Amino acid sequence: MIKNKIILQKQQDLFPLEKTYHNKIDFLITSSKDLSEGKILFITKKSIYLDFGTKSIIKVSRRTLINNLIQTYCILNTSYLLTKNVSKNNLLSKDELKKWVRTKLCIGQKLKLNVQTIDSLKNIYTVNFKKTLDYIKYNKYFTELYIIKTLDMNVTGYILNSIKGGFSVALGGLITFLPTKELLKKSNKKLMNNFVNSSMDFKISKINFRNRNVVLRKA
Repeated sequence: MIKNKIILQKQQDLFPLEKTYHNKIDFLITSSKDLSEGKILFITKKSIYLDFGTKSIIKVSRRTLINNLIQTYCILNTSYLLTKNVSKNNLLSKDELKKWVRTKLCIGQKLKLNVQTIDSLKNIYTVNFKKTLDYIKYNKYFTELYIIKTLDMNVTGYILNSIKGGFSVALGGLITFLPTKELLKKSNKKLMNNFVNSSMDFKISKINFRNRNVVLRKA
């Protein structure tokens, strides 16, 4: 029986920072690939002020943060890879969802979001909600992958194309890798193309959350 809560090993250090230059302004934008924990300091009708331990308090739109929380709940309660039926009783009603969101929007509440810094004469800190949701979604995918690997379960994937050393396989919203030796004794492009655009069952051989790498083997 699958346990109700599978907790991924806590990341002890932040992922390497991404550095990209904006095309229109000469500011260096630095965004962590991990999530930072902040605390709600105070709330107004339109805005929410968060303390992430940065030099300045971060102000976000109340409506945007609420939308982010709703999407977060939907992601966490969606099964992407595990084939299981979700009972209607496990889903929150509109009233219950509103109540759940309200519990997250109170002074002192801690939230995990992606924070980016724009380095100029003054440090400007903002929250990247898209990257926050992307991280949560990937985290959910990998949580399910760990369950599948631990229980040695089969998972259905779709072979997209042949690449150096093997195949790229779509697994839910992830692109994974299948070594050639899992399907053929020797690398042969013509034979490899016979497997492209086909579905089959696989097992999980290796998972690397940091690099978002997943290696499969034939079931």
